[in-house]
Formats: sequence, C-alpha cells, structure tokens
Amino acid sequence: MTNFIYSFKGKGLNDQNKDNEGGTGPTFWVILAIVTAVMIALVFMFKSANSPRTPPQAPETESKADAKDVAAPVKESGRKISSRNPVEYKMLSDDCAKAEDMLRNELVVQARDAAMKILEAGIEEDDPVWKRTIAVLNKANMDILTSNIMCPEKETYLIQKNDNLIKIATDFNTTIEAVMKGNGLNPANPMIQAGRTLKIFKGNWTLKISKKRFKLYLYDGDNIFMAYSIGIGKQGRTPVGTFEIDVKKDKPVWYKDGRQVPYGSKENILGTRWMSIKPVGETNPNFKGYGIHGTWEPGAIGREASNGCIRMVNEEIDGLYMILPLKTKVLIED
Repeated sequence: MTNFIYSFKGKGLNDQNKDNEGGTGPTFWVILAIVTAVMIALVFMFKSANSPRTPPQAPETESKADAKDVAAPVKESGRKISSRNPVEYKMLSDDCAKAEDMLRNELVVQARDAAMKILEAGIEEDDPVWKRTIAVLNKANMDILTSNIMCPEKETYLIQKNDNLIKIATDFNTTIEAVMKGNGLNPANPMIQAGRTLKIFKGNWTLKISKKRFKLYLYDGDNIFMAYSIGIGKQGRTPVGTFEIDVKKDKPVWYKDGRQVPYGSKENILGTRWMSIKPVGETNPNFKGYGIHGTWEPGAIGREASNGCIRMVNEEIDGLYMILPLKTKVLIED
C-alpha cells in the first residue's frame, strides 16, 4: 500500500506553555484529532477512487425479468418468418388429411365441403396442402357429378311429356353426357320416361385461366369447383381476354397445312377432346383458331409449348368436356 506523508508545523515549547497558561487557543490534542480525522478521510477517498467499481446488483427477480425482455426480440429476429402461423398451418394440414380420409371412406360431400373450407382459409397455391386439397376437391366434385350422390346443388326434375335430354340439359346449363352419367342412363340408349325424376347439378360455370401460374380454374358461381395444371402458347402466343366455348369435338381431327390429320394419328396433337373458344365483348375479334384441347405429351403441361392453345392432360379434359356446355365463359389473363 502506498504511504502518504503529511507534514505539519507544530508549536514550540514556549507556545504550548502559553496555551496552558493563557487558555486563549485550541489545544495541541484538539488539533491532532482534527488532523488525524482529515488524514483518514483523505486515505479513504483515495482508495475509493482507485478501486474497481461494481455496479449495484438488482434483485434476482428483476434481473431475470430484464433478461427475458431483452432476449425476446433477438429470438424473433432469428426466426424464419412464414406467411402463416405454424399452429394454424398444422391445423389446415390436419384438416386436409381428414378430408382425404373422408374421400377414401366415400363420404364424398363431406370431403368436398371440408376441402372448400381449407381453400377459403386462403392458403397459398404453391403450398403442398393446397395441392392436396385441390386433388380432394377435383375428385369429390367429379364423383358427385357422375353418380347419384345427392348434394344441395342437385335439383330433382320431374320429366315432362315430350321432354328430351337436349332440352333438359340446356335448361340446367349442363350437358347431355353429365345428365346421363349422373343418373346412370345407358349411353347407347338413354331413354327417359315422363313421370320419372332426374337428379341434375345446375352449375353457373366460368373458366378462368392464368398464364403465369399455368392453371385452369373451373368456378361454379363464386366457388372454385376444380383446378388443373395446363400448358400454354410459346412466346406469349396465348391471347388474353374474354371468350366463350363455341365448338366441342370428341376425338377431334387436326387440320395442318391444309390437310386433315385424323384422330389417333401420331401427328394429331389435339388429344382426346377439343373445345374451340371465340372472343366476345371487348376482346380482339381477330383472336381466332384458339381452343382448349388434350395432349399425348404430359411433359407439355406446365410449359410454354403450343402455338397458343391451352393444353390439358387427356383424362382431365375428358371430365371438363363432360361438364361444360356451349357458351361457357372463358377468361384468360396473364
């Protein structure tokens, strides 16, 4: 420890005698006591100034609370932010699994309704749960349309005298094929009899096509009914606008360079079905010769591969062809 030397000019013997005798000033011992106190104070102050300072410690409970408050934002900043709450996402995934189980157990309408609720939650299209849900919706709605399964959208129609399938299908905005399949009529001899009933799905159909997403969506009113992946035209050749279906061909012939390429030929690229679309409204009337058709090349789906037409997998356009009547609106957007 460093020693500090303080010097004082004390009184001589004669001065002390004067104090003792006269008693007029402070005594020697009083002065010594004061000097000693000052020295002690100076030493204490010096030690305090040179000692490492330790900040005051907060109570333990406050320290833990502060640490928790500080750590929270650090943890959040390092977490991957998703577009949906993980708990909510798991619930949607679980709901999708339940819908798949319902479909496997032939609870078709319940599976359809469960799938609709998942889609209404606004899950992103690129998400695997969305794709699984659409698969349930596609299968359930096709089963409903092609069987005697009842649902709120089906109406019971009492066949009248002189009725025919063309008239009935037109009145219900559907197709003869859909009426036959939904009621188990023999395609080779689809006889109907006055006084009997038919169960018919009356749809309010619109096709919406997204070139950017390579997707075709079938809507019944405001509700999505089905969705499929598609191929589109190379170099932006698929036109954008409002169209309607004006011609439908089963087992279509393809016309190439002024000659006919029959259905079944390896050169015929139209697949199993062809639906021609014509521009309506304010869409450029020169957009002619376009349509929606099947393909024998599944690799063309999800790509820009055609001269402007919309391509679908054969099995999928077969179902769409059955559902959609002439004059169905088709909206194509970028």
